[in-house]
Amino acid sequence: MAILEGRISNWLSAGQVAGILRVYNNKDVVKAVQSAEKAGLGKLYVVVNAKPDMGTTRTWLKNAGYPESEWLEIIQLEDYSWSKGLNAALRCIQNNNISAENKFKYVLNFSVEVLFTPEHVSRMIDGFSKYDNAGIVGVRFQGKRFTKDKTVIPLGRSYHHPRNTMMMMSIERLGSFWWTFNPACDELGGMEDIEFILRMLVYTNRDSVMLNDIVVPLLLGKHYDQEAKEAREQEAMDKIIAMYLEPLQGDGQSVSNIALKGKIEAVIKEMQLQ
Repeated sequence: MAILEGRISNWLSAGQVAGILRVYNNKDVVKAVQSAEKAGLGKLYVVVNAKPDMGTTRTWLKNAGYPESEWLEIIQLEDYSWSKGLNAALRCIQNNNISAENKFKYVLNFSVEVLFTPEHVSRMIDGFSKYDNAGIVGVRFQGKRFTKDKTVIPLGRSYHHPRNTMMMMSIERLGSFWWTFNPACDELGGMEDIEFILRMLVYTNRDSVMLNDIVVPLLLGKHYDQEAKEAREQEAMDKIIAMYLEPLQGDGQSVSNIALKGKIEAVIKEMQLQ
């Protein structure tokens, strides 16, 4: 396993990609779905927090010409959280690949705030061709409050790694590992994507790859507070680290536990999470 940085230049088809978009009460869902269609994703799962959304997402999409179809599936969750939303869509993708003739090779998690193009998606797919041990591929983001802003807002060190803001996973390479994000992170303050990467690096031989030459615009809310956001993210990461290491502390640990603790500590150091 390794954390790699690289560059990509070629394009490949996006028809083998299943997209996952988590959203509720946000009209920008229409633009996000339009971007997914233009990029040629094979299918899109829109996961909605049912209680606060109250059907508005389905209505907005239908009025914009995007009713539910074989290409677009809306999943309304009563028991919603960020990880549970991802996992609900991942189960649908898993079921598709068991029964359908056309199987997906990649999963693209993305948010309504990211302004991606077909080129961005194609070049991310190509990243798996160039980096033949990559389990996941991420991109850099250019944080702005408005599309035409020239001022770029720094996003913090958690964005040095792939994030579910726009992150692609290889189904074939990750095997059953790709099926779930850890819902425990939702109780710790989020960062389920960072936990996923940490877990992947510890328990598989796959790499995490950041494509430095792919920079995607990311619109930030008008009440965006970088300092507060970074503090919340670091607190969540500290809790995730504790979740991994605390059970392995103390005397009398087995040889296997000592080896696992050393591997976890090495990954945390490599990821620069502390």
